[in-house]
Amino acid sequence: MEAYEAPIPAEAVKKLLLPGEIVDLSNAAEQLTGYHRKTIHEVKNG
Repeated sequence: MEAYEAPIPAEAVKKLLLPGEIVDLSNAAEQLTGYHRKTIHEVKNG
Protein backbone atom coordinates (compact mmCIF):
# COMPACT_ATOMS: atom_id res chain seq x y z
CA MET A 1 0.00 0.00 0.00
CA GLU A 2 2.99 2.28 0.40
CA ALA A 3 3.43 2.32 -3.38
CA TYR A 4 -0.02 3.88 -3.71
CA GLU A 5 0.37 6.19 -0.71
CA ALA A 6 -2.75 4.68 0.83
CA PRO A 7 -3.10 4.18 4.58
CA ILE A 8 -5.78 1.48 4.22
CA PRO A 9 -6.70 -1.03 1.48
CA ALA A 10 -9.94 0.79 0.61
CA GLU A 11 -7.96 3.90 -0.29
CA ALA A 12 -5.63 1.86 -2.50
CA VAL A 13 -8.64 0.47 -4.38
CA LYS A 14 -9.94 3.99 -4.95
CA LYS A 15 -6.58 4.94 -6.47
CA LEU A 16 -6.36 1.81 -8.65
CA LEU A 17 -9.89 1.70 -10.08
CA LEU A 18 -12.22 4.19 -11.69
CA PRO A 19 -15.52 4.88 -9.87
CA GLY A 20 -17.51 2.85 -12.40
CA GLU A 21 -15.11 -0.08 -12.03
CA ILE A 22 -15.60 -0.04 -8.26
CA VAL A 23 -19.38 -0.20 -8.73
CA ASP A 24 -19.03 -3.06 -11.22
CA LEU A 25 -16.74 -4.97 -8.87
CA SER A 26 -19.13 -4.42 -5.97
CA ASN A 27 -22.10 -5.60 -8.03
CA ALA A 28 -20.23 -8.72 -9.13
CA ALA A 29 -19.29 -9.54 -5.54
CA GLU A 30 -22.90 -9.09 -4.40
CA GLN A 31 -24.13 -11.31 -7.22
CA LEU A 32 -21.62 -14.06 -6.44
CA THR A 33 -22.45 -14.06 -2.74
CA GLY A 34 -26.20 -13.62 -3.21
CA TYR A 35 -26.11 -10.78 -0.67
CA HIS A 36 -28.15 -8.28 -2.71
CA ARG A 37 -30.81 -10.84 -3.57
CA LYS A 38 -31.13 -11.91 0.10
CA THR A 39 -31.42 -8.31 1.24
CA ILE A 40 -34.19 -7.50 -1.25
CA HIS A 41 -36.06 -10.67 -0.27
CA GLU A 42 -35.80 -9.76 3.44
CA VAL A 43 -36.99 -6.20 2.84
CA LYS A 44 -39.98 -7.34 0.79
CA ASN A 45 -40.99 -10.20 3.09
CA GLY A 46 -39.94 -8.84 6.47
